Amino acid sequence: DDGDDADAGGDDDASYATVRFARASTSETERALASIHADLLAAYHRLAIAAGMEAERARSDALVAELTAANERRTLESTIYGVKSAWDLKRETRALERAGVLPHAPAACEERLIDEAGRNPWRRAVLLTQMAASRPKRENREALLEEAAASLVEGERIERELHAAATRKEETTTTTKRWLVPRAPRVLTRTDVSVTLIPPELQNSLRSPIRGREHPEPATFAVLAKVHTSGMAPGLHNVDLPGSGVRLPADGSVTRVTVTGLTPNECYTFSVVAYDENGDVIGGPGLATDGIVCMHPLPSTTLWSNLAVAASRLGCLGVAKRAAGTVSRRFVNTRRAPRFYYESHPMSLQRLRGDLVAGSSFPTMRAVARSLLVAAECALASRMPERPAGDPPVPKSVPEVQDQVFRLRCAKKILMAMELARYVDDVPLTQEIALRLGNCLAPLLTSSRKSRLLVTALAQCVSQLRDTGAARHGAVARLSASLLFELASIARDDGEGGVLSDAATLALESLEDVDLAPNPQKKSLEQFLLSLPEWKDLASDALAERVAAAESESASDPCAAVLPKISVDGAKAAFESLEGIGEEIHAHEEYLRAFARIARAAVAQGLGGDLPAWTDSVLAKFKAATAVAPLEFPAPPDEESEIALPEEEETRVAALESVAEAAAETLAAAEETLASGDTTDEDKAAAEERKAAAEAAIAAADGARDAAMAEAVRREKAARTLTRKLPPMFARRNAKLAARPAIASNTPWHAEARTVLGLVEHERAEDTVRAEGLPDVPEEAGTDEAAEPKATVAAADADAEASPPPPPPPPALDAMRSFSRGVELASRVGAHGRLMNAARAMHTLARSPSCGLRADRRLGESGGARLLAVAAGRVVEHLEKLRDGTVDESPTVAVDGGATRAPVDDEGDRLREERRARLVEAQPPREREPPPPWFADRPGVAPEFCLRFVVTAARACAAAGMNHRAIDLAVGIAEALGTADAAAVAMPIAVAAARDVADSLPEGMLEGLQKSAHAALGARPKPVAALADARALASIDAAEYARRGPATRTLRRATAEDLERNFSLFWNGINEPESTAAPFGAEITLPPWKTGLLETGTPSTWKPPVGSAPLSHGDAVEAAYVRAVATARTDNDAGVVAQALLELGDFKALAGHPTAAAFHWSACVDQITGCYRAVTTAGASAVPGDPEACLRRYGLWGCLRGAQAAARLASLGSIRRGSSNGSSSVGSVTLGNGHRIEAARISAALFAAPFTSTLAHSPRAVDIVSGRRTPPAQLWDGVDAHGSDPFRFDARSSCDFATDVGELLVASGRSLEALPPLAVAEHLAAHALRDARACARVRCAQAAALAGVGRFDAAGEKIDGVLAGDSLPSTSTGPDGRVIRDDAGAVVTRARGGESAPIGSFDVSASVGAEANEAAIERIAAGEMPVAVADAYGDEICAELSLVRARWLASLAAPLAVWRGDDADAVTGEPIAEPDGGSVDANVRDDVLARAEKILTELAESTFAAIAAAAAAEQERIDSRRAKALEAREAREAARAEKEASEKTEREAAAAAEKEAREKAEREEEEAYELAGPYPVAVKKPPPANSPDAAGAPGGGSDAENADPNAADGTGRDEKEPEDAGRTEGEPALHVDVDVDVD
Repeated sequence: DDGDDADAGGDDDASYATVRFARASTSETERALASIHADLLAAYHRLAIAAGMEAERARSDALVAELTAANERRTLESTIYGVKSAWDLKRETRALERAGVLPHAPAACEERLIDEAGRNPWRRAVLLTQMAASRPKRENREALLEEAAASLVEGERIERELHAAATRKEETTTTTKRWLVPRAPRVLTRTDVSVTLIPPELQNSLRSPIRGREHPEPATFAVLAKVHTSGMAPGLHNVDLPGSGVRLPADGSVTRVTVTGLTPNECYTFSVVAYDENGDVIGGPGLATDGIVCMHPLPSTTLWSNLAVAASRLGCLGVAKRAAGTVSRRFVNTRRAPRFYYESHPMSLQRLRGDLVAGSSFPTMRAVARSLLVAAECALASRMPERPAGDPPVPKSVPEVQDQVFRLRCAKKILMAMELARYVDDVPLTQEIALRLGNCLAPLLTSSRKSRLLVTALAQCVSQLRDTGAARHGAVARLSASLLFELASIARDDGEGGVLSDAATLALESLEDVDLAPNPQKKSLEQFLLSLPEWKDLASDALAERVAAAESESASDPCAAVLPKISVDGAKAAFESLEGIGEEIHAHEEYLRAFARIARAAVAQGLGGDLPAWTDSVLAKFKAATAVAPLEFPAPPDEESEIALPEEEETRVAALESVAEAAAETLAAAEETLASGDTTDEDKAAAEERKAAAEAAIAAADGARDAAMAEAVRREKAARTLTRKLPPMFARRNAKLAARPAIASNTPWHAEARTVLGLVEHERAEDTVRAEGLPDVPEEAGTDEAAEPKATVAAADADAEASPPPPPPPPALDAMRSFSRGVELASRVGAHGRLMNAARAMHTLARSPSCGLRADRRLGESGGARLLAVAAGRVVEHLEKLRDGTVDESPTVAVDGGATRAPVDDEGDRLREERRARLVEAQPPREREPPPPWFADRPGVAPEFCLRFVVTAARACAAAGMNHRAIDLAVGIAEALGTADAAAVAMPIAVAAARDVADSLPEGMLEGLQKSAHAALGARPKPVAALADARALASIDAAEYARRGPATRTLRRATAEDLERNFSLFWNGINEPESTAAPFGAEITLPPWKTGLLETGTPSTWKPPVGSAPLSHGDAVEAAYVRAVATARTDNDAGVVAQALLELGDFKALAGHPTAAAFHWSACVDQITGCYRAVTTAGASAVPGDPEACLRRYGLWGCLRGAQAAARLASLGSIRRGSSNGSSSVGSVTLGNGHRIEAARISAALFAAPFTSTLAHSPRAVDIVSGRRTPPAQLWDGVDAHGSDPFRFDARSSCDFATDVGELLVASGRSLEALPPLAVAEHLAAHALRDARACARVRCAQAAALAGVGRFDAAGEKIDGVLAGDSLPSTSTGPDGRVIRDDAGAVVTRARGGESAPIGSFDVSASVGAEANEAAIERIAAGEMPVAVADAYGDEICAELSLVRARWLASLAAPLAVWRGDDADAVTGEPIAEPDGGSVDANVRDDVLARAEKILTELAESTFAAIAAAAAAEQERIDSRRAKALEAREAREAARAEKEASEKTEREAAAAAEKEAREKAEREEEEAYELAGPYPVAVKKPPPANSPDAAGAPGGGSDAENADPNAADGTGRDEKEPEDAGRTEGEPALHVDVDVDVD
């Protein structure tokens, strides 16, 4: 609300005493005439000023004409006075310019009007208001309007004083003081020429000036009057005016005296003189009145309203706000706003004052309506954006809920204005106010989930428009349909059946334009209502008529013919109906729209298998109907008619021929003359001339006919060709132009059908991969064949017969092709919503863990990368169109008032810009934020998703070798978004791709890309860059880390600053006692690849510093996060500090260090909450108790970070890592159950904060998950929390941890606190993960929590929905439409809104044993789950559901005293024996407990059986493995024995062969030696005792002589001793090769 309304009090009338006026007894006609007087006065001044401007323009034109004539005269007199000099020309030009300048306002006329207004404040205010419109400068306009407002205040003050004086009662005679002269008369009424006075009481009111004399008694009196100029009172001589000076009896019979003949707008003063019986004056003239201006009193409400409207149109926000607020305070009661916005409806704080409205005239009501409208517009325009808290400001910390509440309060003002306008039957004003209301509510209606508070505003607006007739403008008709559409959709979501039925009647006459122009929004509204399953129950005649018209023979409305059958007869019947309409419908503008609805319904009804055939059939018919036939020219005729010369050409050629005949005779005569010998020279010359002319004429005539005939033939052929080919060409062009509207209108729905088909194919691919796995295709398949040379035909046939079949395509290729086609089609027509849907589905497929790019590497190489490149290129083109304004991101049915932008909006923008400039100037230069990008105020653009999608496509192209496409995409998205963050993400990919194809790039392109990438990376804040380096280091494994070059640590002497820094880091969770990554007094050096640019695969050549020690991968990662934390603390970036601590804890947990992980997570919680060891000391009291306060203090990302860190502590706090000796004390986490519960409470409080960001979410925790509504699509409107940064908010881990927190809080008895984290978990499971099992698990926990707070109805609906498999997510049907089939193919899930709707919910107002609750108890206690649903859930989810069912039944049996907490004595604490035993019937309690016991018993038995079956299966598996191991061992031993035997045999054979060969060689040597003859035999002496040979062989001699005769080879060596044993270096071998001749 604006600040003016804050001064208003409560509902009591006393609080309005300062602004209330007692209404005079004037008639309705008099009040209407007063308003007309004010309007005519404004029109008079406006016309007078316009006439003055015309006079000024005429004077200027006359002066210009006079100067122009003088200049022309001076120009003509240049022969007398000389030519004009340059100075003369410049002087004339300046004079003309001065004469042609018009003043902004007619000064003389305005002075005259001001003199006429005189001292009349009302007329002066009207005049100043009209004068302000002619001022060009805002300051001058605002000054005049401020003066007009001051004049109105003065006029009201004067009227108030006169009214108070006229209504003041006379003092009683017993207490009346006697005066020397009569008192001043009182003014009763006044006009512009007369004043009516009430004379004072004269009897017993005068006294004698001499003490003791008798008091004089007046006999007559007279009124004196004069102009109030000199300040002197009227004298006895001021009796010139009619009615003054007339002596009247003073006995009290005369009660009023009228003085006439006064000058309008002149100020007069009046007095009374008393006469005695003798006619003498008693005491002289009496006291004089104050100055009284002769003027008609004008209605101040009308004047204030006119001032407000004029100030609003002139852009003077302050004056408009003041004027409109003045009227608003007088006619509107405003209650004080509650502390919390959800304590009362925001629109219930204001209401019109019925007593004032009932006594007001129609013009006054119209003026009040316009004032209220201006007040609302001024409040919206002057709304300053709330600045986030903190220094630097915390991002995403200002919730939109306060702005939305403010808009609802402004909407209430607009609705009150609309009510007044409708009461006075002012249709144009009513429809104009409706436009403004649409503009006011438009931001609230763009949310992903509308608030039910909007029903009040929309319903009141629709009710006011009901009898206003046809729309005066097309914008009103479109707005009426849009508001009805929003009202119907919100009412249906909130269960407001009556509102929905009323909206479905389409009883608004404003849905049609006065010109009967088509209203596309109305058609969309009807199609929406027809698509509802309950459309027949709405009893709408308009819908029934449209359906009946669609079913007639001349049907031309495919949507009306198809949509009603979808919900009643099913999608298949609707498709058959669409196919049976006729061929002429295939080219209809809504043909594919109807089929897109059928496709959606088919997927929701489990008919996805039929969808591909349906799509092919419909698209083929649509293409055939809109296709343009190829050009077919008629064949030329076989025989062509003879071509004759045109008549003009024939005449020209005949003339030339006749001239040629005459020239021939002349030529002959000339030749004869030249041939004769007696011809003179003159004759010969003449003959020569005649001969030349004749020859020229003959030459011209010779080719004239042939040339003319050739030209005639050419023209005839061209004409015949055009006549034959132009008609088919124009026919084709006309056919194309005729088909364009149908193609353009159907293309968005064509894209929608392709997207739906792609979702079905995506889900089918995932099911196939989940059941069969990816195709087993070798990586080298197809590569060897391409490298082989060409072979002969016979060889090729042989190879073809022997070659394996080609590998199957990737499972996800068809889905990706459909998505790419959908993106391309939506981009053609600028359908932003369809394009984003297709792109998101394609991005989800590319990231699929089962069949995406990472899971199936063949997908990118087999065409997936190319399809991604095409789609990403279209997204980039679409972003450029959005930036240029060619297309917009508005929804299909937009709520837009269509009104032009008000000048006060420009003024509000100027004020907001000035405030922003002041804030920017107050910041240091290095901390100033850059200017916002072009998409800053356009959340529908989704820049973060577009960046992620294009980057994914670029990486896929680079991985598939399409580097040029990767470069184009990366550079394109960086240029389209134009932000440093986008360039920092995309440009490194472009550089990496450019390095691989550097040879094929233009010269200098690689260097330019590198410079751009380095500039973008260098523009990042240092903390962000350090955190990115740490993430890059943590994302690689140890092998890649070693390849790139390890980080190093260099020890150095610690300084005092190091001591202080180390202590601060230790306090914040970095240097815990067990950490070794950042040792005290050590400098960590990371390798240079941390800059973020991708490498091409070459190892790093970086060398570590001298004297440094390498770090392991884990220590290097921790050191990198240490650096990020330290840098963030230096730059005061608390968000990076908390994020780095959270990621470091996750890394430690993955590395198997739970103690360190818990330490870092706890430090993250401390960093966010600002409390030291918040989990173990303050607990949940460390965070504010109000969720909105948490959001304002920590921001969205701070709340999510803290919630995740606390959830990790609560979920993993009990994990213990066992040591090698079996002890569990090493590495155990020391958090106990109490600390874990406190951590869970902190997490729950922070998870609840995002739900207060907008009115779309429920403000109460118990309402977040109550009912069967799907969770909101976004935690914060316009922010994709789980997709913007997987490091910051990973969907899978966050969902699991939030579910663990909720289950822990439910188990600890804090069910109400468990609802927010469970709501977040359901949001992630349904919208981000599309995981049915996770969603079912979360809903089981929600049911337990709801049962814990006593909401048995909502808990029962949750259990019943999980039991039946309702509203489960899937890839194709979205967050709540999964269809489960049994083995026979029948659908087992219940249709939403159909005949198989769930049973009635539990009635908490009735007793447990009431008849109304029997069906719900029976369903939950004995309801059977379909087998297909149980298979989809798994055994674990089914067991959890059984536990929840038992818990729900057991909670029903608890007495009310347990819920109230009075089941124990408040003093002694002893339990009460029978606390409130009558609240639950004993028989009913025993029954529900027995049912719960039965469920638990069955669960225990099934669990034991499952355990036994699992144990038996495991034992069988173990026995089988043992048997296989024994068989394998025996086989290995047998093989080993056989191998040893064969090896022994081979060794023995080799040894025998070697021995035989050696003996043979020795024999041959001996034989040769003997044949050589006798040799002297040397006698060998024994070596001395100190000789080395003595020790080697006892008794001396050679080795052969001392050899052991028992040796196998006779050498005296052992069998295993090598032959060269004992041989010194350089000594020859003992046995040379037998093949070498030793001689």
